[in-house]
Amino acid sequence: MQDTKRAPEKVSLIIAIVDRGKGKRLTARMHDEGVRFDLCLLGHGTADSSLLDYLGLGETEKDIILGGIETARARPLLQKLKQEFSMERAGGGIAFSIPIVSVGGAQTLDFLAGHEEGGTKE
Repeated sequence: MQDTKRAPEKVSLIIAIVDRGKGKRLTARMHDEGVRFDLCLLGHGTADSSLLDYLGLGETEKDIILGGIETARARPLLQKLKQEFSMERAGGGIAFSIPIVSVGGAQTLDFLAGHEEGGTKE
């Protein structure tokens, strides 16, 4: 009998930090691109204004969005977010990805990758 299990896909965590109030629109855009898991956190920076200016984060109240996506789709998503939310200009926000190299099982990996049904059932 042939094994029908597929190899686990690589998953990345997208992290985006934008001014408070833009998180809802950013989350909707991420969902349009296949992100099925997200978490929106409310952040408040304590850095001095010179550091905030250097990082391009003028306001101190932020929406911090975390979302899981297949690694192969992370870079195109980041490019779209950068363009749509004007992240190349100062104060536009920042978005980046981190590869997830260890999770607690195939179902968790499938969930983070955005697969509808999750892992295999036996």
